[in-house]
Amino acid sequence: MDKQALDTTFACALLGAGVGALTGNSDERGKTTLAGAVSGAALGAKIKFLGQLYRSMRFRFALNGHKHALNSDMRKIIKAYGKLGIPVYQQIGGSSIGNAMYMEGKPGWAGRKGGPVFMDVLTKKVVTDPAEKAIYLGSNFDKLPVLAHELGHAQDYKEMSGLSRNLRRGANIAAIGGFAGSIGIIIASLLGKMDKDVAENALLGTSSVAWGGSMLRHYLSRRDERRASDRAIQVLQKVQKPKQLESSKRLLERAYATYDPIRFDMPDFGSGEYYPQEKAAKLA
Repeated sequence: MDKQALDTTFACALLGAGVGALTGNSDERGKTTLAGAVSGAALGAKIKFLGQLYRSMRFRFALNGHKHALNSDMRKIIKAYGKLGIPVYQQIGGSSIGNAMYMEGKPGWAGRKGGPVFMDVLTKKVVTDPAEKAIYLGSNFDKLPVLAHELGHAQDYKEMSGLSRNLRRGANIAAIGGFAGSIGIIIASLLGKMDKDVAENALLGTSSVAWGGSMLRHYLSRRDERRASDRAIQVLQKVQKPKQLESSKRLLERAYATYDPIRFDMPDFGSGEYYPQEKAAKLA
């Protein structure tokens, strides 16, 4: 269970909504509740932004200080995940994608003139036609813990049930649909096509759907990141020495902190708390 269940923006929105509901009279309670929620969400978003900025700087510093992985070491980690069958592409030229990712579907830059150039880690051939499912390591992201983490994502998606996939789609639809609905209501109210009281109540509903979808989406994203890193360290501890493993843990902790910036304790990756050790043992 995640020790921090609420996203900062959503938590502040709830707090603001509560304050607004308590301070408004019966006739204006809907309006003050909405105003409090919006103000709280804005404050939470600012806090989260500043936290992410700080966490991102720490991660980039750790990433730059981590040594590049040898091709032979990357091959060991890829093979440690068994019959996953997901190719790993390492960037060797072109404009940097500035990230590492597991992607389902071919990227928009594939075949684009002047775009990123990748090499298949196993075949050592330049990639001209990317696979439908692949891992991409951007410039400076060819680090062993990063590769192990992305392989963890690929394995996770392979194991994911239809219910889990639909839950993620539902969270995205709720977040985007609720936000779009809120904008539509505001425009209709400004144009005089919707009664003010009706608009306020409708806006409360659509905003709640948007925030609920956002919170669920963010929670699932953090869960995916924890599972991928937990699995990555379990695999790495079989091939790395203690000092190297500690460096890998530190890098993945700082990477995770960019997803969960307002947090004062980091997950214990490699302990099996987020991904069962017995399942990871079968991969290695």
